[in-house]
Amino acid sequence: MKYSNPKIAVITPCYTESDDYLLDCFTSVKNQGLTNVSHFFISDGTSLPILDTLPVRHIKLDTTHNDNGNTPRAIGSLLAIAENFDFITYLDADNYYLDNHLASMVDLFSIRKYDVVSSLRVFLDLYGKVIPYNKSKENRGTHIDTSCFMLGRKAFPFATIWASMPKPLSPVCDRVFLQKLFLSGLRVGSTKQKTVAFRSQYKMHYEETGMDLSNYRNLKDLGNIIKDIDAYLNSDESFDECISALGYHPTTESLISQQLCVRNMEENSFF
Repeated sequence: MKYSNPKIAVITPCYTESDDYLLDCFTSVKNQGLTNVSHFFISDGTSLPILDTLPVRHIKLDTTHNDNGNTPRAIGSLLAIAENFDFITYLDADNYYLDNHLASMVDLFSIRKYDVVSSLRVFLDLYGKVIPYNKSKENRGTHIDTSCFMLGRKAFPFATIWASMPKPLSPVCDRVFLQKLFLSGLRVGSTKQKTVAFRSQYKMHYEETGMDLSNYRNLKDLGNIIKDIDAYLNSDESFDECISALGYHPTTESLISQQLCVRNMEENSFF
C-alpha cells in the first residue's frame, strides 16, 4: 500500500530534560521533511516552559507517574488514535531523529505488509559524542528501543500496554512491548538504518567500548536493573498483575534473551 502524505503522530514523554535536549528533539522532527506530522510532548507532572513557545502539542499531566514515560506514551497514543492518525511513533526527549527517519519507516510500510516498523540507533554519550558501540541484538532485530518504533493501525490497540504494564517492568518497557507484539502475532520489520540518535545513560555502553567513566555521572547499571526485574517477576504478586495487564507472565530470561523475537524475525524475513 502506497501512503500519500500520511498523518503521523510523534509522541515524546518528557520530565526534567534540559532545554537543549528538548530543542534537539523538536528540531529533528520538524526537519523530517514531511508535512503531516504532529509532535506531542507529554509533560509528566513537571513544568517545561520552553515547550509552550514551540509549535507542538504540549499536554501537561498534573502528577508524575515514575514509570519511565509509559503513562505519557499511552496518553499520547490514545490522542493519536482518537484523532485518526495513520501512524504512531515514539521519541524520548533526550533523543532525536536523524535525516529521513520517518520517511524511511513509511517507505517500508509501503512495500512490505508489516504491522510495526523499526529502525536502528546511533549511540551517543551524554554530550553528543558518538559511542562506537555495536549492539548485536539490536542489529539482529531482537531488541527495539522505544524511540525506534512506528506503529501501523493494526498495532494501535497494543499502545494501551504502555499504561497497563506493571510499573516494576517499566525500566524494560520496550522489551515487554516488543514481546507482546510478537506473542500477538504481529509482523515487525526493520529499515535496518541507523536513523535515531540515542543518548545513552547506560554504563555498559561506555564500558564495553573502553571509554573513561570518570567523565560521566549517574549512569545506569543494567545489571542492577535486571536484578530488580528478576526479583519482581519471581514475587507472588507479579503473576496476577502481569496476567491481568499483559495477558501473559514474562520471565527475566525471556525478556533479556528475546528468543521469541529471534524466531519471529526469522519467520517474517526481518533480515
